[in-house]
Amino acid sequence: METKAEFPTLSPRSLLQAAGLAPKHFETAPSKPPTALDELQPSEDELATVLRPYVERNHPCVLRKVLAEWAPVRLWDDAHLRATCATASVPVRSVEAPDGRVGDPSRTGMYATEPSMVPLGDLLDVLADAEAHGSNAPVYAAQLRLRTHLPALFAETRPAPACLEALGPIWRNAPSMYIGCGARSPLHFDCLENVLCLVRGRKRIALWHPAHTPLLYAGGGGSSLFSQVDDVLSAEAHAAFPLLAEASALALHVELRAGDALYLPCGWWHDVRTPSGERSLSLSFWAQQPESKLLAASDEVVDPGEHEGAEAESRFAIR
Repeated sequence: METKAEFPTLSPRSLLQAAGLAPKHFETAPSKPPTALDELQPSEDELATVLRPYVERNHPCVLRKVLAEWAPVRLWDDAHLRATCATASVPVRSVEAPDGRVGDPSRTGMYATEPSMVPLGDLLDVLADAEAHGSNAPVYAAQLRLRTHLPALFAETRPAPACLEALGPIWRNAPSMYIGCGARSPLHFDCLENVLCLVRGRKRIALWHPAHTPLLYAGGGGSSLFSQVDDVLSAEAHAAFPLLAEASALALHVELRAGDALYLPCGWWHDVRTPSGERSLSLSFWAQQPESKLLAASDEVVDPGEHEGAEAESRFAIR
């Protein structure tokens, strides 16, 4: 019989409780799982109102074309990025596999090296060259804190999308920028809410409810935040990790395009990839849960000592 993965640190359940999420949002999946995400296209005035019920249920949804007039979507081509901050240094990571994978779940700590600092203009040169040749770039820039790394671009994200009003307090360093060509992020979940805003290109995302954690082999890279599986969608992975067959039938798939936003709730597993040989640029706005979703006094809580460790690990949840 297939057994659940051994968690090397804190279990996903403990991490989500430490993040304040009430157990009802991650312990039980819907009795009739949806086969697709709801896709909505409200007016700007309706954004927060339409999103709020999904936030309350801790369930993802897609907001189509709601960012079409937002300054980053309208302005951020290569010419504008170069004119605004070509010489600003940003952290980049090496891509570790030909299919664009960033990080290795079989390695403790996920990453072989620390990020290198390079001028944004040089990064754009590498990405443009890869796209011109239809190949995946050898580097990927993730978690760029616009407020500190690229303040001129941060100013252009103001005002922030109106849908953020449906979330709890926004992380003070939001938004974070992700930019690459053909990059693939390891399967993981986060301990914060996220509204992922696609500024350029396409992203394909597969999502799983937190209750499906036992099927996804948590424990990659020595952290319960990551799966042990290298490529959850590959036939090779299904042969090595038999429970993925059941997990695959439960996945929700969506393709985002420029101007779209995805509400990605706390605790939901997600595999994120840009199509091979294509460039993408996205911004993530991280937030705490609103008070209505927080762990109630009557709910079970983790041991205080474990809570302290979970808070420390949660700081590495943003990928």
